[in-house]
Amino acid sequence: HSLHESDPDGQLAHNRTDNRACSQCHERFREESAVTAHTRHRADSSGNQCYNCHMPHTTYGVLKAIRSHQVSSPKVADQLATGRPNACNLCHLDKPLAWTANQLEHWYRQPLPALSKDQTEVGDAVRLALAGDVEVVIRDVLARFLPVDFPALFEKERSGWVESMKRIEDAVGAFDPSLQAAAKTAAGRVDHEGQVLEKKLMQVWKRRHEETANKIRRARERLFPRGNLQERTMSVLGYAAEHGPSLFEAIKSHVGAPGRHVLVRPGG
Repeated sequence: HSLHESDPDGQLAHNRTDNRACSQCHERFREESAVTAHTRHRADSSGNQCYNCHMPHTTYGVLKAIRSHQVSSPKVADQLATGRPNACNLCHLDKPLAWTANQLEHWYRQPLPALSKDQTEVGDAVRLALAGDVEVVIRDVLARFLPVDFPALFEKERSGWVESMKRIEDAVGAFDPSLQAAAKTAAGRVDHEGQVLEKKLMQVWKRRHEETANKIRRARERLFPRGNLQERTMSVLGYAAEHGPSLFEAIKSHVGAPGRHVLVRPGG
């Protein structure tokens, strides 16, 4: 880490934001080909970054998830024992635990653990979202889909534009004192307009957070009443009104034999 010469988000030193942070000690991974052979991911993908597999975002703060500082390897058995999501399923949101266990067994010879029917058939992100600690999942979803932290952004940038306008004001005053009042007025307007924009953005930002959180809570209650997966009968008319007649074709093409739970994404 570097407290002063870094991005405030993470405070990582400039040469520690990628795989160099690890290869300074793990010398055999200094060559890109060695890294891709180990990760089984493309060189330009997030799955080829040491941090993402060995220090995933599984620690939660007030506004977002941060990286775990307990360096570990992805293991389905560890998730089953601790309840902490594994790094693979934090990226492969549509894959069930069984898929992850099979990949880890094939690539790294990890023993296959015993899994439930849901852990075998249901995408693990969906399973955790609807059957686990829904507030934890909400924080993770918000961190992924609303990544811009506007409160922190404005806190960081506000002092910058105020200082810039102060320098302009001083320079104008030194050049022509008669223009100093106009420069001061302009600086005040910049500060005022910035505050107005911040207020409007914060209103939208908070509303989107709350709307997303409420959607996840409602989905959990409807599909997992009292925390258990149960069959539910719901009217499709409201969804059809929102997504159009194509929704029926999407359902028809996805739904197969009875006894399977299928996730249908309207419009995608």
